[in-house]
Amino acid sequence: MLKDILVDVSLHPYRYNERESAKSHVDFLPGFSNSVILFDRGYPSQDMFRYLNSKGVLFVMRVPKTFQKAIAEQKDALFTYPASRNKESLTLRSFPFLLENGNADYLVTNLTPEQMAAKNVPDLYWLRWGVESKYRELKNRLEIEALNSMKPVRIRQEFFAAMYLSNLAAVIKSEADSRILVSADNRCDYLSNRSYRLNRIKSCIIRLLRSSLPICNEMICRIVEESSKICSLIRPDRTFGRYRKHTRRRYYSHMKSCI
Repeated sequence: MLKDILVDVSLHPYRYNERESAKSHVDFLPGFSNSVILFDRGYPSQDMFRYLNSKGVLFVMRVPKTFQKAIAEQKDALFTYPASRNKESLTLRSFPFLLENGNADYLVTNLTPEQMAAKNVPDLYWLRWGVESKYRELKNRLEIEALNSMKPVRIRQEFFAAMYLSNLAAVIKSEADSRILVSADNRCDYLSNRSYRLNRIKSCIIRLLRSSLPICNEMICRIVEESSKICSLIRPDRTFGRYRKHTRRRYYSHMKSCI
C-alpha cells in the first residue's frame, strides 16, 4: 500500500462476493507478525471478523453507521459476539472518530488497547488513502473499465496487462522519488508525476518487452531520470467532497487517460 505495489489482484464476475475475494487475498499474503490489514466499509460482517481472527490477522475496518455492533456512545468500547455451535466467542473494539466535516465515522478492530491506543487507530486507518489513489490510477488513468473486447479471455488479458503496467510504474516511482533533488529553497515536498510515468511507459512498453536486458535497463534508467525531473507538489490535508450525483460523463478533463 505505502509502496504503491499491487501484490495480489483478481478479476471476478460483477456479482461476485467481495468478502470472498478479500479472503483469497488474505490467504495469498505471507504471514507477517504485527502486520495490520485495513478494510473499507464494504467488508464488515460477523463471518469476516471471525475469519480474520481465526487466521491471526490484525485488522482495522471502517463500518457504516447502521452496523449493528459499531454504534456505541463510549469513545472506546469492547463488544463480544457470543459463542454458538462450533464458533468461539469473539471480542472486538468499536469506537467513533470525527471527520473534518464534524460527522462521526466508526472503526472496528481486534487490536487490543495494549497493542494500540484508540487515538492512534484513525491515523493508522488513514494510511489506506494510498489504495484510493491506486483505484483512481487504474480507473481513470488506465481505464480498466473501458474494455475493447467482450470475450472473457481478452478481458483478462487487458486487465492483467494494466496491472503489469501499473506495477512497473510504481517501481519506477520509488526510484524516481529517491532522486528528486531536495533544496533548502523548496517550501514543499514533491513526488514524481504519476501521469507522466504512465505515459512514458505506455509509449515504450512493447520495445521494453522485446528488447535485450541491457537495452531494457538503459530505457528504464532514462525513464527514471526523466520522471525525477517531472514532479508534482504534495498538498497535505486537502479534502474534496464525494460526487453523489451520477452524470453521463464517466471520465473528466482533470483525470486524463494514460493509455
